[in-house]
Amino acid sequence: MKDKVYLLFTVIVTALSLTMYFINAKVENGIKGFETPVKKERVYINLNTATLEELMKIPGIGEKKANDILDFRIKNGSFENPEELMKINGIKENTFNKIKQYIYVSE
Repeated sequence: MKDKVYLLFTVIVTALSLTMYFINAKVENGIKGFETPVKKERVYINLNTATLEELMKIPGIGEKKANDILDFRIKNGSFENPEELMKINGIKENTFNKIKQYIYVSE
């Protein structure tokens, strides 16, 4: 009986040791077990049809700039090209270069 208990104990300890070894090896090699990478949604916003909420999805565009874009669109009509954003106060070339990959203009 003692032999069976000892054997069972040895098997359990060995199994736990191997499990910890492989978990540690995965962490050291950058493998994160069952975690799945978060898929980032790519944003493409049509400046002529976007709502306030959609404009705020553009990185660097908060509620104030989004409202400024909507006001510009109401006063001046549809955007003819994305570069027209630089006519809006607070959106200069540097800001435009950061967001141009997220925006487009269409009727």
